[in-house]
Amino acid sequence: MITKKTWNRILIAGMLLIGFVIIILALYVIPIVKADVANPMRQTAVKAFWFVIALQLIVVAELVYSRIYTFTEGHFENGFMVAAGFIALLLGLMLSDAAFAGGSIILFVCVGCDLVTAILSFLARYFRGHLKTGAEV
Repeated sequence: MITKKTWNRILIAGMLLIGFVIIILALYVIPIVKADVANPMRQTAVKAFWFVIALQLIVVAELVYSRIYTFTEGHFENGFMVAAGFIALLLGLMLSDAAFAGGSIILFVCVGCDLVTAILSFLARYFRGHLKTGAEV
């Protein structure tokens, strides 16, 4: 059993990792892809990276929603944590394709952050049912 504080830290760690990936993609990877004159498909690649950033923002929104509304009525937050994990896992696979194609170490770091976020999201969903309440602590 874990405490609510630890559970919240798991979700916050996932949010921070995804935020790190968004910053890397927006401020480092996209400008490099735009500047690549030799690549005729660079505009398509830039659009694809912006799409990945939009999906990353959806993952952050799902984790924020799960953290805020997890102890209210309803059970949608359980599905949001699982969905965030699956989306982060798929985004990691999408970025791994770009990482292998471009050979960029920083994209492999983004892949690792996405995979760790997926694992944290699944762990948060698992531990949600095992949280200690304030009276048990």
